[in-house]
Amino acid sequence: QVPQDKSKAFHKLWHSEKANPSQISTFSPADPWSQILNTNLLVTSGGQSLIESLCLGLPTISIPVHPEQMGFIDDMQIIGATLALANSEHFIRDVEELIYKARDQASRLELSSNARTATDGLGASRIHDVILETLK
Repeated sequence: QVPQDKSKAFHKLWHSEKANPSQISTFSPADPWSQILNTNLLVTSGGQSLIESLCLGLPTISIPVHPEQMGFIDDMQIIGATLALANSEHFIRDVEELIYKARDQASRLELSSNARTATDGLGASRIHDVILETLK
């Protein structure tokens, strides 16, 4: 289970109103997609946004905020499709370390390549086929 203080720390980090260094920014909730498509590194939770980042081939750091996200994040970390935050008492420090690891362009390119291979873009088509087959 995700410790409550970790979830609160993630919320604080994500919704920070403090000035960020010029190379780091948070996404505007009004239009996140245009910003996401132009990012060098995405920090997200392990839910739908991780699936979307994999489909887009974005280098990603995943931070689980719900217990059910941990298994998927672990699987994607094993194949090198995301960097993942371990269950830690030093949340902010560990996020900073992951961001530091991802500063190297070669590391981000490897994450991106592995992310693209984690998905094939045919999930909707497979679901469609299963539904049609079930209705027969």
